[in-house]
Amino acid sequence: MVKLPLDEMCKTKEHISNDEMRTHIHGITPNDIKEKQGSSNLSQKVKELIKSKIIVGHDLDHDFGVLGFRVPSNLRVDTSIRFPWTAGKQYPALKDLAEIELNVKIQVDTHCSKEDALAALLIYVCKSLCRIIIIQAKNYQSWDDPLQYEEALMRKEKHILEKKISAKYQCKICDVSSHSETAHNQHLAGKKHRHKEFLAELDEQEWQTCSDSDENSKNESDEQNT
Repeated sequence: MVKLPLDEMCKTKEHISNDEMRTHIHGITPNDIKEKQGSSNLSQKVKELIKSKIIVGHDLDHDFGVLGFRVPSNLRVDTSIRFPWTAGKQYPALKDLAEIELNVKIQVDTHCSKEDALAALLIYVCKSLCRIIIIQAKNYQSWDDPLQYEEALMRKEKHILEKKISAKYQCKICDVSSHSETAHNQHLAGKKHRHKEFLAELDEQEWQTCSDSDENSKNESDEQNT
């Protein structure tokens, strides 16, 4: 049985309605996270847990983006990047990979974080074993070659940059590009944009509060000196 070093939830900084919660996908309800810890507290726990360790997962850029920090590419193994040929997609879904590589079905009813994490790890282990058995297999790609991994990341970043340059509409808050006004407006009305906009406003308020506090302290000091 796999021992989980960390399996915790956190509450969001903004209110999420039942419709926005997408309970039908992951099974989590607003009441499940109502009394949970803050996201910054959980983020710190994850940082300490994975320090100097190699992280295996699926679409890690998204996961660490939500946590608010990045992990060096030499300490990441992302199954969404490593299988451009397996599922016939540029970035295949974990559900597809698990069925093709492991012959198991996951996410049948709702997503399970434990199941998803274990599936990504098993896919990596199976591919590593295949490397030992069939070193010259067709479509083989070394998991342990940092240069090949860096090249895969560079191709992904180049593809994203090219899409941004050619896009007519940009959202600086989310760093998202759109090629049509309709898509841009849909993004601005979406939950992710509104969440990041809310966080940006909080950061601005905190900065202003700190600035006002520093100014008041300076004025009090000047008055005492006089």
